[in-house]
Amino acid sequence: MKEQTVTITGLRTKTRQIVEQVRGRGGSVIVEILGEPAAAIVGVDEYRELQELKRDRVARQRRFRLIRQAARRNALTEDEAISLIQEARNTSSQ
Repeated sequence: MKEQTVTITGLRTKTRQIVEQVRGRGGSVIVEILGEPAAAIVGVDEYRELQELKRDRVARQRRFRLIRQAARRNALTEDEAISLIQEARNTSSQ
């Protein structure tokens, strides 16, 4: 599907129509100011999915940061630390 764009002026005059379109058909609309992308209008479900993905990414980054710190403290490589974590998970799930 081709990405739809609207100028900020177009958004001012067609806000309701654009919001209804995104709400009804999904997808997104990119808002441009002076020809440059400035914002995106997306449906609520897509927004919530994006927020959840962002939270998951932040949590994953935090876990890996903790793994790296623990590996350094214990003179392990990241791979060795990850292997130990996987082994512990497998043991605890049995």
